[in-house]
Amino acid sequence: MIKLLLSVQTLTARLVFGTVAVVSLLVLFLVMIDFPKVEPYLYPIHLLKKKPERISEYVWIGGYMEEKELIEFLKKNNIKVVISLLSDTMIHEKKLLRKEKRFLERKGIKFYSVPMNPFLKEGRKVRRLRQLLRKRRKVYIHSYLGRIRTRIVKEVLGVK
Repeated sequence: MIKLLLSVQTLTARLVFGTVAVVSLLVLFLVMIDFPKVEPYLYPIHLLKKKPERISEYVWIGGYMEEKELIEFLKKNNIKVVISLLSDTMIHEKKLLRKEKRFLERKGIKFYSVPMNPFLKEGRKVRRLRQLLRKRRKVYIHSYLGRIRTRIVKEVLGVK
């Protein structure tokens, strides 16, 4: 009888764990399919995003912003250029990158993509950033959270 109860408990635990795993994978799959639509509702992640920071006369860095917030920020600071460091190899960032590019082009704001891997300092991309920043125009540079890749921008510009 005890063995039977243990078997039933083990079976129940496995079913519950399996169901939770399947549901978790399904939610993850749905998020990845249409991340731009789900992203605004991911509040814990938004708490991690770095607010825009002015690091030089012409350069602000920070995290990805939703359309309304971004436009307000650009207008307030008279910024006409956005450089995105979002990676085109990460599914969720690739979709945000496309959405942002279309939106900014419709608004007449110059948009450049310099996709960076958050874990590598890529020489070719760093050179591209330097080239874009030579023009001395006000620019907002962002990654998704505005922490790791924007730190590379600070290093490139010699800002501590």
